[in-house]
Amino acid sequence: MARKIYGNFTPDAAKALKNSDRITCRIAPSGDIYVATNYAGFKMCAPEYAAVVQPVTCCEAGNWTYINGTKREDGPIDETDAILKFFADAADNAAEAEPLERCPLQYTVPKVGTVAAYYSDSKDFVTLFNTKFTGAFAPGAVLRTPATLRPAAVYSDGAMVGLIMPVRSNEKIDRSVKAYFNAPTEQVSQDSSEADKLREELARLQNKLNQAEAEANELRELAQQQAHKIEAMQAAEASKPQGAAVEPKTAAEMIAARWANVEGVTVTVKGAQTAAPVVWLSGSTKPHTKEIEAAGGHWSHKKNAYYFRVA
Repeated sequence: MARKIYGNFTPDAAKALKNSDRITCRIAPSGDIYVATNYAGFKMCAPEYAAVVQPVTCCEAGNWTYINGTKREDGPIDETDAILKFFADAADNAAEAEPLERCPLQYTVPKVGTVAAYYSDSKDFVTLFNTKFTGAFAPGAVLRTPATLRPAAVYSDGAMVGLIMPVRSNEKIDRSVKAYFNAPTEQVSQDSSEADKLREELARLQNKLNQAEAEANELRELAQQQAHKIEAMQAAEASKPQGAAVEPKTAAEMIAARWANVEGVTVTVKGAQTAAPVVWLSGSTKPHTKEIEAAGGHWSHKKNAYYFRVA
């Protein structure tokens, strides 16, 4: 299925805005709309703004700042406004720079995630950008920057449509990217099969790393679920009257006990005498959504309730 494109932008632009704790909007005297986060900026027309930004902020275009879900009106602005000047300076600095070449190899930077590596042939430098921002622009967008740690101006059909802040590179990635672009022609011709093998090995190792990270996440989630079950058992035992006889409880009963006294929540145990009982939480569960999901609960759209499946 073809991916939706909103003028010069993709749905990733809206995702980048949703994940930002600060969004600034400006309407320039020219009528262009500028929207900026801490790491990227977009220059839009009214239809692009309506398709990308307005569904996220529920705000019409104007001069405002959106911080952690709270809108602040910034009043009238002119060409000296910091956001407009930042865009203008980025465009001026990148005006004489050549388009960057994107390296097809994939890289990961700690605390950032997947990054796209770009190379300047004339200046011989490597610069990195978070893929969640490079992916926000429609295919065919060109990046220009005069230096490795300077903001990159993004162009589409020769017009600047945004900018992206760079990610700090490292020596290992720099060497890898430069080696990819600067290998002698004769060497590339002779060793093309070897290069393909290396790329395949790199892709295999990256897939293996991704699989290991996924397995680690699953183990962490299982550990959290077990910790919550232990907490539920301890809470159930602590709630017993002093001197009461200690009676053994099943895992389903312990889960049910944890939520039995929560106001507005109705607890039902289905199949209590079977090997796989299910604990259902219905009623006023919305205020406790995060706590229920953290404890391992799953939402059932069909029954409009949460459930815990006890193996």
